[in-house]
Amino acid sequence: DTNSNNNNNNNNNNAGGSISTDMEVEAFVTALEETCSEENLKSINGIYKCHNKCQSHLCCFASADDQAQRDCSYERPTACNLYEPCNKLVNPIHGNKPVKSLEPADIETIVFDACYFGADPLKITEDMVQKCHGVCAQRLCCFSDYL
Repeated sequence: DTNSNNNNNNNNNNAGGSISTDMEVEAFVTALEETCSEENLKSINGIYKCHNKCQSHLCCFASADDQAQRDCSYERPTACNLYEPCNKLVNPIHGNKPVKSLEPADIETIVFDACYFGADPLKITEDMVQKCHGVCAQRLCCFSDYL
């Protein structure tokens, strides 16, 4: 009986992982896709939630400018594939073009123009969030806990 149970367990394995593990991975990826959906990235809260789930893997999606310095996708290809939904956080479809200048004054002006709302939270509109996200997205790895 023990041998037949072991054989059944071995037959239930799929590429070195059990079916339940594959289902857990699928559930994780589905939840990540939902958390980092285009719709959720239209709000500050949505960006915050996506960033919290993705922060340890933002290096998988380094911008072309940062490719040589911060790209870890070659070190963790399996993990980076699982975290693919996070790419929308770092490389958004919407918003302004990312800041290319490295001059601190230029960066400050561009970020201020896109993201500043003063003391009036009513100025935080979907459009403002998208513009700010578009400007800042490729530098979100600066706010990762793993660095």
